[in-house]
Amino acid sequence: MVPSWLGCLSVIFFIFSDLPSSTSLEKFKWKTRRPTIAVLDNALAPRNRVGHIAASYVRWIEQGGGKAVPMLGHYTNATLKRILRSVNGVVLVGGASIFGEPGYYLMADFAIQEMKAAHKRGEVFPIWGTCLGFLFGMTNMYHAEKDDLRQCNIIAENVTLPETFKSTGIDSQFLQQMPDRIYQHLASGKPLPFHAHSCSVLLTDFYNKVPVLQKYFRVVSTSFDKGTHSEFVSMAEGRDLPIYLLMWHPEKHPYEWNEDFDLPHNRMAVELSQYTARFFVNQCRRNSRSFDSLEELENEAVDNQAGIYMGRRSAMKFDTIYAWDRDAKDGAFDEGHDSVLDDLNARIQVTLNEISEEGEKENAWKKQWTRPVRKTPHKPSARDDKMANGRNLAFHVSK
Repeated sequence: MVPSWLGCLSVIFFIFSDLPSSTSLEKFKWKTRRPTIAVLDNALAPRNRVGHIAASYVRWIEQGGGKAVPMLGHYTNATLKRILRSVNGVVLVGGASIFGEPGYYLMADFAIQEMKAAHKRGEVFPIWGTCLGFLFGMTNMYHAEKDDLRQCNIIAENVTLPETFKSTGIDSQFLQQMPDRIYQHLASGKPLPFHAHSCSVLLTDFYNKVPVLQKYFRVVSTSFDKGTHSEFVSMAEGRDLPIYLLMWHPEKHPYEWNEDFDLPHNRMAVELSQYTARFFVNQCRRNSRSFDSLEELENEAVDNQAGIYMGRRSAMKFDTIYAWDRDAKDGAFDEGHDSVLDDLNARIQVTLNEISEEGEKENAWKKQWTRPVRKTPHKPSARDDKMANGRNLAFHVSK
C-alpha cells in the first residue's frame, strides 16, 4: 500500500512540474503588474473610412492578463506617439487590409520605430505580429516594398497546418517557455495552428532573396501550403529585438465560431492560444511604462467601446468587432446597433462599386465582401479566462 504522504508528494511534484523553471523566470525582470497593450485597428475594406478591431484580439490579450488599448487610423501622429509612450507593447493585427493601407502602415511603422528606439535605451518594448502583422513586421525591418519578399500564390486559407520546428529556433524565447505538452503536440506533425492567408514569406526567399533578414530574425518554424507544397515561414522571432511574428491566428481558436472557418476548438488548440497570449503579455511586463493617470487609461481603453455582435454567418467572419468611423472626430458612430450595421453595409457596398468601376472585377476584396452583414441583437458572450500553466520543455528540433 502506498503511504498517504507519498501521494501528497506526487501531487506537489505534478503541480510544480507544470510551472516554468526558476531559470526562465529569473531571466526576465517583470516591471509592471498592469500591462497595457495597444492593438491596431484595420480598414474594413479598401478606401473606406471604417476601422475595426476583431474582439478576438482583445479577448486574447485579456486572457493573458493584459488590458487592450486601441490605436486607431484616424488618430493624429501626436496621439499615436502618446499612446506608444504609455503602453507596454503593441499587437499588429492580421486582416484583409491592403498591404500598406495608410492608417495601418503609419501606426505599425510608429510602433516598430518605438521598439527600436527603446532597444537602444536598453528598454524592452515588445511587438506581436499576426498574419498581416507578420508580413509588415518582417518587411519593415529592412524598409522594403511588399513585392520584394511577399509571395501571394500560397494556398493556406482556412486550414490548420503542421509546424516544422527549425534548428535556427533553438534559442527562441517563445519555444523555451512553451509548455512541454503543447510543444510535443506541435512537434508530432499534427495540424493545429489555424492559417487564413494567401500571402507568405517563402523559406528560400528568406535566406536567398533577402539575406539581410537573417540579421534581424531567427526562423522558429515553417509550414507547407496545400497547393504547391511550398515551405513558408510560419513563426519568426527577433534575434535582438523583442518582436514575435506568426502567420497563423492563435486568437481565433477560443473566440471565433463562424461556421465558414474550419477552426478547431479542442483543448490543445485553446491551450495553444492561451500560451501565446500569456507569453506575449509577460514580455510586455518587462517595461514599466504606464499612462499618466488611471483616468487617462480608462479614457483610452477599448472598454469604452461596445462590441458589435456580427453573427456567425456575417460577411465580416468575426463573431464580434469594435468599429470606429475614421471620418468622425471622436471615431464614434451614431447611437444604435442597427444604424452601425447599416453604415457598415453601405460603406462596404460603396467600396465594391468603386472596385467594379475601376475594372477590378476579380479583385479579392469583391469576393470577400459580397454578403451583407446580418443584423443581430448585441449579446456579450461569456468567456472562460482560465489559463493552462505548463512547465518548460526539453525540446528537440529538426533541421
